[in-house]
Amino acid sequence: MKYKNFEQYSRQYSKDIESFINRVAIATNESIKFPYFDYIKNKFDLQENYKNIPIIVSDDFTNESDALNESDEFTYNLNEMPTIDTVFDDFKNESFTTNSVSDIKNIKELKFPVTAYHKDGSIDFKTLGKLKASEGIYNSFREKIIPKTKFKVLSFKGDPISVVETINKFPLDVDMKRFTRLNEVRKISKALHDKYDLDFYNIELLESANGKLYINGVNRKLDLNPHQAFVVYEAAYNDYYTSRVPKWVKDKMINESVVDYYKQKYLDSQLIKSNHTFNYEKYATPISKVNESSIPERYKTKGYTKVGVKKQNRGNGNHKWSVLAKKTVGGETKYKIVNGGYKGMDDYKSHKDPDRKKAFWDRMGGKNSTKTKDPFSALYWHKRFGTW
Repeated sequence: MKYKNFEQYSRQYSKDIESFINRVAIATNESIKFPYFDYIKNKFDLQENYKNIPIIVSDDFTNESDALNESDEFTYNLNEMPTIDTVFDDFKNESFTTNSVSDIKNIKELKFPVTAYHKDGSIDFKTLGKLKASEGIYNSFREKIIPKTKFKVLSFKGDPISVVETINKFPLDVDMKRFTRLNEVRKISKALHDKYDLDFYNIELLESANGKLYINGVNRKLDLNPHQAFVVYEAAYNDYYTSRVPKWVKDKMINESVVDYYKQKYLDSQLIKSNHTFNYEKYATPISKVNESSIPERYKTKGYTKVGVKKQNRGNGNHKWSVLAKKTVGGETKYKIVNGGYKGMDDYKSHKDPDRKKAFWDRMGGKNSTKTKDPFSALYWHKRFGTW
């Protein structure tokens, strides 16, 4: 391993945590819950000495990019970011871009639904008949993917470092070691890096009904969850200092700033079935104690051994299901069995009617009401389970 200078050599063997934290700066207006970055919120922050640490620029900081260009600091993400239209044009013959035509005479070459583009924006059409009935003038047309699932790929210089899968609007971190589509994702990520010389960037990928992956967007907006913030910090540190963050430092970062996130996401992961989800329970060790040892015996005798797991009611009673909920009130942990779903009544999972779903939430005060944020309310679990 080649060190840049003696300071870097001595830091690598230091046992002082201060030698490794706040050694990467990020220029962003996002609120990222990871205290080990140095945060740059505006150009005036650059008056401080950042000449010895790298700076990562998020897309939301573009209004200050001139100040960074004029500075002497080492900065990631200053190269021009392509628009998605540019990506479509540059990779039009690749399997990860959808088919398009520029002349409506060739529209039958595309599978509907399609997106039609005009000078002021775009509009989607589900059928050829609806497109023909439109009076608009369009410049081009592109197939629109109705995704089975979405992946947000965070890459660094062509290498995916984090993948988040969104299912039923629930974002879940992907376990990179057992992600079966990693080679496909890496190929797309590398192609973008080789073409545009990108540093840190997001790729939105849609998985179609037949299992193919299509690119749907690219950006450098670093709205990072704590897990992503950790891997970005590690990637930038390793690259700039040409040395790795020591394991004991990584463990401290995770324990102090990421474990609470893993605990919450563990509960979310119990509600969604995915073959790719990160093993939150493994890295949030206190969660096993919460779900087993800490649950009062009176709930265990009723069959509730884990928090947040739906239990179907197959016996008497008016409700379809129940769940053991937990929250902290005045510093004290409370538990409650929450019942939901009346027998004999359809919910959204059975009737799939978006109008009825909207009417339900309108009656209940909206999907972001106080009750939807209270684990002791059935509305909280309806939202999480997707039953409404």
